[in-house]
Amino acid sequence: MVTDIHNNPHYYDNPHLFNPDRWLPDHHPSSNHAHCYLPFSNGPRNCLGYKYALLQMKLLIVNLVRSYEILPSETCQSLEDVRFDMSITLKLEDTCRVRFKTRRTL
Repeated sequence: MVTDIHNNPHYYDNPHLFNPDRWLPDHHPSSNHAHCYLPFSNGPRNCLGYKYALLQMKLLIVNLVRSYEILPSETCQSLEDVRFDMSITLKLEDTCRVRFKTRRTL
């Protein structure tokens, strides 16, 4: 059911395409709907650790971007090459590797 909501074109334009901008509040009128994004469930019995999990993901991304240049590898030259398999969890259909190059200055 959650996967169906996350892939519903009523809530998201082109739900099967990789588009990080869709999570911005002003991107789609329905994105402000309280029940259109449910990775941790909703209501009084939702996931106890969801705020902690979101904080950990943000810290990981910030530290990766701050410490490394993220470059495409030979197998994946652009975001258009990325294809996802929608199931209970989101995963890549095929390999799309990236290279991490240490930043010399912060």
